[in-house]
Amino acid sequence: MDLPANWGLDTSDPKVYVIKDEQGEARGEVSASEFVENFDFKKMVMPNHSSLTSEEELDIPMGTSRLFTLDADNGSAASGLTGTHDTYYAVIPHKEEIIYILNFSNNDKAAETKQEFIGILTGLRIKDTRIKSIRLECADLCKEGTDKSGPFTEKNYTDEDELEVFANALNKAVKMNGELNYVTYFLMHISYLDGTQKKYVLNISNSEQEGITGLLVDTEDSGQGYEIPERIHNELRAMIF
Repeated sequence: MDLPANWGLDTSDPKVYVIKDEQGEARGEVSASEFVENFDFKKMVMPNHSSLTSEEELDIPMGTSRLFTLDADNGSAASGLTGTHDTYYAVIPHKEEIIYILNFSNNDKAAETKQEFIGILTGLRIKDTRIKSIRLECADLCKEGTDKSGPFTEKNYTDEDELEVFANALNKAVKMNGELNYVTYFLMHISYLDGTQKKYVLNISNSEQEGITGLLVDTEDSGQGYEIPERIHNELRAMIF
């Protein structure tokens, strides 16, 4: 994504990326939804306290985007804020597999804000972030910790069904609150089809006790953990141990 100079994309939440300006203020969001043939923006996306003022199609490098302009309240009645501003949404289907949803605002009605958003849209490029392979590396806990019965030193996964389980763990892990204190069991090295790579801490227990969940941590943000639901944890345990 090409952003204006000194802007950034906060990817700490894997489900919703936040577009931030040079002051660090949130200006918009990027998210994704499962592909739906007749995607209904009003029912599935459009927020309360806003009205649709225009809808148009925009040809961008990613394909055809539907661009919506909303007249949105500056605040709730309880906030005491009055007046409205324009908020822009882009809905971009991709290969009948996924729908990307972007929103953008500067809390004003300036035409320049819309053109700024269109500039961001025209700079969008899709990376093929489907997983090509995963390499699990036995780390601290299974090599040096209390549990020294690590199942392997390294193990590679390329089977599509197995990769889907890992992908579900990434997509359905829930952001955790509070200070994170953990020891690493596995390092998970992910290779994507577009050639990029990511590394995560993956903690999966070999216990069959009910209620156990897993831990996922992006090594680029080691203080933020994500909890892997029990069902997916159990699927991963069966594959790993």
